Amino acid sequence: MSLKIKKYFNPETHRWVRQGGAVYNNLVHRGILKPQAPYKMMPSYKPPTEDSYHVPENFANYPVDHSNLPWGHNKPDTVGQRRQLFNQCGESCFLIPDPNNLKFPICNKTMPCTYNCRGLRAAKSRAGEWKYKKVLQRAHQLSDRFGC
Repeated sequence: MSLKIKKYFNPETHRWVRQGGAVYNNLVHRGILKPQAPYKMMPSYKPPTEDSYHVPENFANYPVDHSNLPWGHNKPDTVGQRRQLFNQCGESCFLIPDPNNLKFPICNKTMPCTYNCRGLRAAKSRAGEWKYKKVLQRAHQLSDRFGC
């Protein structure tokens, strides 16, 4: 049996506060919230549906980086770096190549148009964590193809 924590909507900050917590008690003390106010449960995470995102079918024959450098040094961090990589190399460098929301990069920013094995490993981990089934499947296929 799981114990559900009651959370209340804070009208001042528009965030959820836990019943019995310091912020909740302060709001009740100031009269902003009533102690017996009806509560709403915080919305839970809904995994994306298979139709809500596009995964590329074909990937270019770019070279593969098998170096031991951490992915944090080579990944495109900012939106600008991701857009530059997308414009330079195309959708092959992303597992979800939506131009407005470039997700799951697998190419280096330092050596553009070069796949990174550690980037593929990171993509597999995050895709499994957030339930992107098609991305996870494609990342496994690419790892086998590139020998990662």
